[in-house]
Amino acid sequence: TREETAEEKSSRIAAEAAKPLISADKALTKVERRPQELWVEAKFDEIWDSSNAVELTALAVQNIGRKLAAGSPEVTKEMNRVTLQVSGPTVDRLGKESSSRYFRVTFALNDLKQAEFNNLGIAGTLNLAQEVSVSGRAGAQAVLEWCGEQSRPELFCQIAR
Repeated sequence: TREETAEEKSSRIAAEAAKPLISADKALTKVERRPQELWVEAKFDEIWDSSNAVELTALAVQNIGRKLAAGSPEVTKEMNRVTLQVSGPTVDRLGKESSSRYFRVTFALNDLKQAEFNNLGIAGTLNLAQEVSVSGRAGAQAVLEWCGEQSRPELFCQIAR
């Protein structure tokens, strides 16, 4: 295999930067510009257990961050944060399936652009969060299971409780 030339690399990077942020992860359903904020919605079609929702969120955040670092046409100079609203499947006490919000997580835009996600892992990625808002029973259960009953020390867990 031959090495990529500087011109080819430059073209590839420019093409990647031109793609919309929604292309960063298959779970992303909406990207909206708001004053000083990039609002992103993700809906997971399948969650194996409650704590998996937290892990899937971290993976989506990593993909968003990598896309932001490569360039994203949705970002404006005024934006300073990214908020990710996460929803996924739930089953109520009567066994009826539906979709519910799990949580909303806000990150500093520059943190996501500069993070070295290959070195952070799930907990490190979640610890970049500035705000975590848990929504309903599904979100509370997900945070409780992932953080563990013995008070996991991660900043994400401290903020989410």
